[in-house]
Amino acid sequence: MITININVAGADLTFLKQNQYVFCMACREMDMGYDVICFSEKDYLSDNVIAIFDEYQIFCCKNHIDRKKLMISVGPVNISMGQKITMSQEGNFSQVTGGTRKDGFEMVNDYGAIYPGFSRKIHYQGSEMFLPAFVADCASVKGTYVLRPDNRIQVWFEQFVESGVYFSDFSAKIVKAGRSRAMEVILNQDVINLSYQEGNWIK
Repeated sequence: MITININVAGADLTFLKQNQYVFCMACREMDMGYDVICFSEKDYLSDNVIAIFDEYQIFCCKNHIDRKKLMISVGPVNISMGQKITMSQEGNFSQVTGGTRKDGFEMVNDYGAIYPGFSRKIHYQGSEMFLPAFVADCASVKGTYVLRPDNRIQVWFEQFVESGVYFSDFSAKIVKAGRSRAMEVILNQDVINLSYQEGNWIK
C-alpha cells in the first residue's frame, strides 16, 4: 500500500470548488500509458489522503466510446501480477492460474475481438474500492494479451468529469471544460506528499 497525502492551498481550494473542478487520478499501463480516469472526487478538502494498493482485477469491454464511461461486459475477476486467466469461446473467464510474466498478468483470448482492462484497489475517506484504471485502446484477437500495471499515476483537477471515463487522447482537454496542470507521480515510497498551490503541483 502507498499513501498519498495531498494538500490544496486555501485560495486554490476556494477557486476550484467555486468553478466545479473535481480531483482526478489516473493509473498508467507500462506499455500503453494512460487512458481512463480511475478516480475522481468532488468532495476533496484542504488535506486529503488516498491509498493505492498493488491489488488488481481484470475485466473486458465489448467496445468503448471516447469520453464516455466504460461499460464492463465480462468480469471483473481478482488477479495478481504473474497470473493468467482464460476467456472462453463463450466469453466467460476461467479460474486464475500461474502465468509466465512476473511483470504483469496475461489473458488467453479464445473468444475474439474484445478490449481487456484492469481495475486497481483504492482507499479514500474510509472506503476501499476497485476502480477501472486502464482499458486497451485496440481490441484483442484470439491469442494472448498482456497487461502490465505501472508504478506511476497522474493527478490533476478537471471540470465535468467522472471516474471510469475513457479517453482516446488522454492529454486532450474536454470541449468547453477546464483542466489544471497535471503531475505524474512515481509510486516508489510508502508515503508521498503532494501540494497544489497557485495552480502548480509541488512534491
